[in-house]
Amino acid sequence: MSKRPKYSGLGLRGKPSLFLLTLTLWCWSLGGWALAQPINVSGIEAQGAAVEICTSLEDMRRAVQTLKECEIDRRELELLREQGILKDQRIALLEKEIELLKREGEIKDRIIQLKDMEIAAQARAIKDLKEISDRAIKLAEVGKKNGWSLELQGLLGLMAFLAGFALAR
Repeated sequence: MSKRPKYSGLGLRGKPSLFLLTLTLWCWSLGGWALAQPINVSGIEAQGAAVEICTSLEDMRRAVQTLKECEIDRRELELLREQGILKDQRIALLEKEIELLKREGEIKDRIIQLKDMEIAAQARAIKDLKEISDRAIKLAEVGKKNGWSLELQGLLGLMAFLAGFALAR
């Protein structure tokens, strides 16, 4: 016969399996009692909503699905915010582009005005040159009679040179 150790402190001599069974049942009942107690969740928030206690598998599945939907909605909201920011930046860039195009148009108009002024100045210079050359010819004709023809030819050449220089500008 084999000797079994004695369990003296618990009053359960020679029956360790009965002790473990009793301890297990007692823990389950205590755990069941603890789960049955009402929980105050007024101060606890998870993702902006009160925490729900799942009592069945279906409740747990529904809670997980809700959390997934909330996460997807949160991501979509974040993407929409980023998209809004990008759209605002694009609008600002387009407004700047419009302003630059307006300024470019004003500059082109100013260039056209300057070219028109230059053309008008050249037309006046040609008209004045024509008058000056007519005077020089008249003086040359008068100078031939007086003997000043060589000096008048030099003056006429100088005037033609100046008129050409003015037109070249």
